[in-house]
Order: sequence, then C-alpha cells, then structure tokens
Amino acid sequence: MGAAGGSRLGALLYLSYGIGAVGTVMFSTVPGLLLLYYMTDTLGIAPGLAGAAMFVGKAWDLVTDPLVGILSDRTRSARGRRRPWLLAGAITLPVCFFLLFHVPDLATPFARWLWVLVVFLVGATAYSIYQVPYVAMPAEMTRDSHEQTVIMSWRMSCMVGGILLAGGMGPLLVEIGGGGRAGYGFMSSLLAVVCFAALLAAFLGTRRAPMASPSEHELGFRTILAAAFRNRPFRLLMTANVIQQAGVGALLSVVPYVAVHGLGGSQGMVTTIFLCFVGPSIAAMPAWVAIGRRVGKRRGYVLALLAYGLICLPMGLVPQDRPSLLYLLIGFAGLAYAGTQLFPFSMLPDTMHAGQAQSGVQQEGVLAGLFTASEKIGMAVGPLITGLLLAATGFVESTAGAAPQPASAIVGIRIAGSLVPAAFILASALPLRSYRLEP
Repeated sequence: MGAAGGSRLGALLYLSYGIGAVGTVMFSTVPGLLLLYYMTDTLGIAPGLAGAAMFVGKAWDLVTDPLVGILSDRTRSARGRRRPWLLAGAITLPVCFFLLFHVPDLATPFARWLWVLVVFLVGATAYSIYQVPYVAMPAEMTRDSHEQTVIMSWRMSCMVGGILLAGGMGPLLVEIGGGGRAGYGFMSSLLAVVCFAALLAAFLGTRRAPMASPSEHELGFRTILAAAFRNRPFRLLMTANVIQQAGVGALLSVVPYVAVHGLGGSQGMVTTIFLCFVGPSIAAMPAWVAIGRRVGKRRGYVLALLAYGLICLPMGLVPQDRPSLLYLLIGFAGLAYAGTQLFPFSMLPDTMHAGQAQSGVQQEGVLAGLFTASEKIGMAVGPLITGLLLAATGFVESTAGAAPQPASAIVGIRIAGSLVPAAFILASALPLRSYRLEP
C-alpha cells in the first residue's frame, strides 16, 4: 500500500478521485428524483407499476454488485485492479442515462414501461461496473483511517455538487427544453455529456493512485462471500445504510410531487428545493469531518441520522401557501444529510481492513459490491413505497403533464415526504448501537 502509514496523498489526487462522484450521482439522483414522476405524469404509467420498475432495476444490483466486486478483486492489469472497470463504466453508463429519458412513442403504457425497465436494468449494470471498484479504491489508496475520511469528504463534496447539478438543473433543463418528452430528452442529452466527462476524469486522474495487487491464491465465490458476511462491523454498517437509503429514496422520489401537486408550483420549484438542500450540505462537510475526529465516526453518524430524521417529521405539515417554511426545513435537513453521506463511506474502509485482518481474505471489492448493492436496494424501496402509497391514495397518472389530484392523493404525497423518510432514517440508527469498530 503506497499510502500506508498516514502519508498524505495530496489535494489533486483527492479531487481527481472525488470528481467521479459527479458522474455516478447523475445516474442515481436524476432517476431517483425524476423517473417515477416522468413515468406517471409524462408516459401515463400507473404509479404502482412505475415504482415496481425502479425497484426491479435496483434489485438487479444484488447480483451484479457483488459479482463485479469479486471480479475486480481478481483483475490483473497494468492499470490496477479497479481502474479498467472505471473506464468500461465511463463509456457505457452515459449512453444508458441518455436512453432512459428518450422513450420512443410506443402505443401502450405497458410498452413504454417495458422500455424504461430494460434500459434501467442495463444502466444499473453499467453503474455497478463503475461504482463498485470506485468505492473500493480508498481502502487501497491509504490505510490511515482519518485520511480515508478526508478522501471521502472530497468525494462527498463532489457528490453533493453533482446532486446540485443533477437535481437542481435537471428539472430546470426539462422546462427549458419545452417540457414533456422533448424536455426530458433535452435534459438527459446535456447531463449525459457531463456524466461522461466526470467519470472519465476520475479514471484519468487516479492513474498515480496507490494500488494493491490481487491475492496470489484465488478463493471461490462462496468462500469470499462467507468471509464477508462474518465481518460483523460491516454487516451492521450495511444494515444501517440500507435502511437510511430507503428513507432518502422515498424523500427524493416525492420531491417533484411535493413541488407540483403539494405546493401548486412547477418542476422549476425543484431547483429551488435543491439549492436550499445542497448549499448547506456542502458548507457542512468540513464540520462533519471535525465532528468525526472529535467524537468518532459512529457517534457522528448517529448524530447526523437523528438530526436528519427529526427534521423530516414536520415537512408534511407545511401549508401550501408557506413554501418558505419548507425551504427552511430543507436547509436544516441538508446540514444533517452531509453527515449521513460522509460517515458510512468513511467507515467502510475500516470494516474492509478489519475483515481482512480477521479472515486473511482480500475482500475490498466484494464488500464494496455488497455495500453498494444494499444501498441501491434501499434507494429502490423508497420509490416503491412512494408509488404504492400514491396508488393507494388515488393518484391520477397522465400523459399531458400534471393532472388534478383528489385530496386523498395530496395527503399521500405529504406522508411520503415526511413520515415515511423520517421513520426509515431514524430506524437506521438502531444497528449502530452494536458497532464497536473505531480507529
């Protein structure tokens, strides 16, 4: 390990690694924010069926993520174990992102749903090819736990910036492009280019990053997976993260519905919501790094989760004529969100090193694969719950923009934007009570 012993890798390498998160977050944020709404209010797909498409697309990652992780652990290349996978993902993921919002004018809602499902499955595979090796890299770049937190703070800052670009500009670009299918196509065309540039920049910029060699003794998949699941700190961290991400996914998927149907605005209001959310998140990142050093990563993570969950609770009570109050709550939520994203990924390398010390098996890739798969399952559960809740409360789908909604559907939107995410995020702190791994 070239960076072992606490040596600093330098700001340029931190940034080069972190910039990849701008690309990956394009494919997680934009579909997470707009795909459900796109299917129900533009493609005329029923909300329950739309939520199921998102869930199936993410559930597929339970297969692909661990497999990519194990294969990247075994890769032998002059570019290292991980970077060839980054290049493959950088080439394929932006194409899938482009096609996801370029649905042909097919005759039936089911045919349009099938297009979205197939493209989303292929895109999820391309995402795994990039994301899993990318997440495994910090454990090879340095063994210093606090430097791993610094690396992750750069990644998270870039990620939050990417969320601002994708989630803030995405809805605005849809409106600039004329709305409807044309608007979504315009948006995905521009953001696919940004996605490609960021993914490729991380591949090129990490060519001098410390790399580890594959193990001389390759073990079977079953042996590697068994060693991974014996890693108790990893299991607890993964459980907390998947529950948390279910809440985040529910909140993200309902934002356009809150803006258009709950507050009577337009999709452009989503940009305002994201500005209120992302600005505080970026500003808070150094503070969460300092909190982690002072009280430990686990306590810092729990503190961020509790704050985030409690702030979500009153969001459903904001009156339609008081959007400024919602913006204020979202700003406070952004402060807490930074910590909920920083700590699990800065704790993950600690669990990787602990697992290898326990079993003697190199498992960075498979642990990264399992972790990202569980995270994406959580992110899929959220939209599924939102879709089912909208269906149960009588939401009316449309192919011509926002349709008038019954009062019951407005109640469903408010519940999906407050009680559902709060319950998941607060519950995610429970597994961390038994986490005992601190550097």
